[in-house]
Parts: sequence; structure tokens; C-alpha cells
Amino acid sequence: MLQLLRTQPGLTISDLARASNLGKATVSRVVARLRADNHVEECAQLSERQGRGRAGTGLRVRPEAELYVGLHIRTGRVECVLADGAQDIITAFSKAVEHRADREARLQLLEDAIAEALNRANRSRTRLRGVGVAIATPVHPVTHALGPAVRLPEWDRPDISVELAARLGVPVEFSNDSNCSAMFLFASGGLKPGESCAYVHLDVGVGGAVVLEGRIWQGHTGRAGNFGHISFDPEGEYCRCGGRGCYEKYLSLPAFLGRVTPLYGEKSLDEILALIEQQDHSVERVVQESGAILGSLLANLSRSIDPPAFVVGGPLTRLGEIYRRAASDQLHSINPAAGEVRFAAATNLPEIGATALGAVALLISTMQP
Repeated sequence: MLQLLRTQPGLTISDLARASNLGKATVSRVVARLRADNHVEECAQLSERQGRGRAGTGLRVRPEAELYVGLHIRTGRVECVLADGAQDIITAFSKAVEHRADREARLQLLEDAIAEALNRANRSRTRLRGVGVAIATPVHPVTHALGPAVRLPEWDRPDISVELAARLGVPVEFSNDSNCSAMFLFASGGLKPGESCAYVHLDVGVGGAVVLEGRIWQGHTGRAGNFGHISFDPEGEYCRCGGRGCYEKYLSLPAFLGRVTPLYGEKSLDEILALIEQQDHSVERVVQESGAILGSLLANLSRSIDPPAFVVGGPLTRLGEIYRRAASDQLHSINPAAGEVRFAAATNLPEIGATALGAVALLISTMQP
């Protein structure tokens, strides 16, 4: 029951009975015990009206009953969030770190970040229920081994989650950061409950996720959604993954900024957005060209995995409709039957820690009852 309410807050007694294949009387007794232990409470969210016309009262895990830490390991820094049982952020921060290949150093880095999160919020570690870690590398769904890590080679090692879990005494789950970004979007409204789509995340790198009926499909070795390392130009620039002409070399944030540099020198994304607002035609042309490259990637995905929709997230979605339309036009010129292209419109996007919070959601979805 507790796990169902962790992953689906707002379920009623009737909902829980259907989901667990138990009788309502049995479920009512379990819920009564959880409420007596201050682990579950009623919430304002109501389920849809039942066949007899009565609306049941939604239930959820009490926010103060559980704590989770989410970490996002990035180049040169770690973002950390402490979240409550309702997966709301209590505290969030980013700190500069030096990534080292030494196993003990990596474990200590994570332990220190977790301890700092608890100390900042003045919370006890006894209430910590689990730790989710997002990282820019494939994570094997069975062995949990990390790698090959193109951007963070220091973390290209066998699984360390078991050892960290043993030290902390709670479950620890490492996940690919694009999968975590997609998972965050389910909680924030950018992805619809039960949706199937190809999610493409455009940031310092290019990643993605294959979403099947509201779940992240990781693939046989954890590489599903590694869209940035599909080749766009077989004769193009060599990529750190060992390939040539990977889409990441053309669609990442640094790649886009680099296309503007010959026009106006080095510009930040905010400065480029100001030029777009001024209807600068040279910059608009660069945006359209970049959007067309994105559309060719989506066309590859449409021909291979045939998703009903393409959802794009990350900083480059700030380029707006001109970018989305160029991608959509290119996609549908190649495959007219392809699904729609939309940008992930998340609500209540935190300034720090969205992907780390997604790591918490992914952890919770894999936890045992």
C-alpha cells in the first residue's frame, strides 16, 4: 500500500483495492494502521467519481514521514536536493567538486553531499528512505555498472551503488540523467500520465529517454535513449564516444552557441534570445538550421521506434516556436506520418535540482514495498 501511494499519490481505498487485488476491508485495515503510525494521510486530491457516484478521499504518504536525497553528478559540480515524502523540495544546492577516479573519493563525495543536504535542513538521517543519483552515463539495468561515461570518465566503473547503500543503510539507485529528466517531467506536467513518446533532452550534451506508457524503458544494457550518439554525418568531426558526426556535435547547447559565434562573437543563450526577440534574421536562420538538424534526428527515431509523439526538453527549448516548427517541418518532410513535436512545458520548475528530483522519482518507482 505504501509503495502504491509513493508512486501514485491521491489513490482512494477503492483504487488501492483494485491495484493490489485485495478486498476493500483488508485495504481499509492496512490504511488505518498506516494512518495510526502517522505514515499516511488524506489529501485534497480526489479520484474520479466511482460507478455509484461517490468520490473517495485521496490518500498520500505524509510529507514529513519520509526523506529522500537526489543527486545530479555533472561536469565540475554536483546538484543536490532533499525532498520529503510528497517529493517536494526541502532544500537544494549546487557545489563545485573535483571528480576523481579513486573509488573511495567518489563514495566520500556522495556521502558528503548527502550529509550537507540533511544538515542544511536540520533533518535526521534516521528518516532517510533512499538516495537517487542521476549521472550522464548509461547504467546497466541488471548489474548497475556505470559506463561507458563519455563526459564523466572518472565514473566509468562497475556499480558502486551497493557499497554506498551499505554505508547509508538505505536503497541507492543510479540512473541515466536524461531518464531522470523525463521522470521529473511526469511530476511537473511536461509529460502526461501513461504517455508513450521519444523524449530528447538538449543541454551540454544530447540525451533522451524511451517512454512507454508512463515508464522509462532502459533497454538491454541501459543505452536506450542515447540519441546524441547516433551519427548525423559519417564523415563529420570525431566524437568522444569514438564515433564520427554524432548528433551531439550539432545539437548540444555548446554546438548551438558555436554556430552563432562567427556572427556576433561569443554570446550566452540569454543574449541570443534577446537577438531573436529583436527579429535578427541571421540568428533566426541559425535557429532554423539547428531545428532542421533536430528534425532529422526525430525522423531517424520515427523510422526506428515509431513513437506517437516527440517531446523535447532542456535549455534549447527556450529558442521557442521557430525552433520547434523547423524541427517539426523537417521531421514531417521525411516522414509525413510521424507523431507531433512538442516542447516539455513543465510547471514549477526548480532553479536547481530538477534532474536530481527526477532521480528521486525513479528511485521510488523501483523500491520494494
